[in-house]
Amino acid sequence: MLRHVSIMGNGAHLRGTVVTSTGGQLNFVGFNLVGTALGDFLLDDANTNTKIMMLGKLKENEYNGRVSAQFFLEDIAV
Repeated sequence: MLRHVSIMGNGAHLRGTVVTSTGGQLNFVGFNLVGTALGDFLLDDANTNTKIMMLGKLKENEYNGRVSAQFFLEDIAV
């Protein structure tokens, strides 16, 4: 379920959070999505809490000594 999406970086990329089917939270990033149909859908507040299926890659993210899972979003299905 889509929770939060915002623009990051140079204004071309998105980051956000989803709640998984097991109730956990997963952070994601989507590169070069601003200005695309996918980016417009994700940024539309009306789509918060919408159930989505995500296509992409799950990777380990290390930032400031902290390691976490991060999903690299490529596409979605509603």
